[in-house]
Amino acid sequence: MCNFLSKLHSLNSVQPWDKTDELLATYCRNRVEPNAILVSQTGWANAATIDSVYDLLHMMGRDDIPVGLGDVFAMNQSDPVFSAVGNCRYNKVIPQGSGGYLDSDTLYGLARSLPRSPRRYTAENSAKFGAPRDTDHPELRQPLASEVLESVVKSLDPGSKISILTNGPLTNIAKIVLEGKNTSKAIQASGSSIIADILIVGGHINHDNTEKGNVINVPSNKFAELNMFLDPLAAKTVLSSEHNIILIPLGIQRKDMFVGEILGAVVAGDLSALKSTFEVKKLKVSATGVESEDGEIIIDKEHGKAVKVLENVDPSAYYNVLAKRLGDEKQFAVIGSFNEQRRIWSIPSV
Repeated sequence: MCNFLSKLHSLNSVQPWDKTDELLATYCRNRVEPNAILVSQTGWANAATIDSVYDLLHMMGRDDIPVGLGDVFAMNQSDPVFSAVGNCRYNKVIPQGSGGYLDSDTLYGLARSLPRSPRRYTAENSAKFGAPRDTDHPELRQPLASEVLESVVKSLDPGSKISILTNGPLTNIAKIVLEGKNTSKAIQASGSSIIADILIVGGHINHDNTEKGNVINVPSNKFAELNMFLDPLAAKTVLSSEHNIILIPLGIQRKDMFVGEILGAVVAGDLSALKSTFEVKKLKVSATGVESEDGEIIIDKEHGKAVKVLENVDPSAYYNVLAKRLGDEKQFAVIGSFNEQRRIWSIPSV
């Protein structure tokens, strides 16, 4: 459910355990400093579970990193008149109870056992209507993803660009891609050139119907990957954009004993040590509204967009890089020992 922005850096997630995996993935990225996190509500978590992100960042000693909240509905799924309601056509495939939202929203029941961050989720309209938690400090209203994005763009040095690492539904990323056309002056002034590249951990390329995807609860959709299915129009928007796209598809993730989020973080950090191979393919995403096809990625040599696809990675080299990253003293997390963590966590939040 998160997007990490490292000058700009982004991570979206879908699996129930993604919030912890994403933070671990960011922990491994000691060569690139994340500047912000965007949280997507179109994946495997609800809006208020942004508190889990706050708590995990607090555990890492990184309360300084801003977190923005994305849209509730996939692209073109919200009501055009009243955006607070809409169609759950795609995210309805995610179970509500055990193994679904319940486990995700509570971190399998461990969320309340985490050290509590002083930052908490507050409703979007709390500043206007004075929600109880925010009456005295309405400025603490939960920032939206677009607001965090704008603040990051404003903070960029001249000539600087942003990199995006995403491992979930591409709703937030699609809005970033479209941002220059219809949003703030700061982003319009910067234009699309602020995005250096977009690294997507997700998607499944259908090679002659030989390998199946992982869309749960939709038996008719055999060849899509869940991230793409949860917002197919966003996936189509991003993969057909003018930006440099790097894809780590489901097939490569299945060769990794760790989760795809960590593979994406390692690839984004240092390609030279991974002995990896890439191939440029012309890809196209299906977003026609046909449930059995939405989110499917096909090779279209005539009309597809050229995308750099990770074809192979040396597992031994990857595990060595990961082990070295975890042992490096310079990390995204600034807390260096359990004793230090315990001392900080025992101090009540102000």
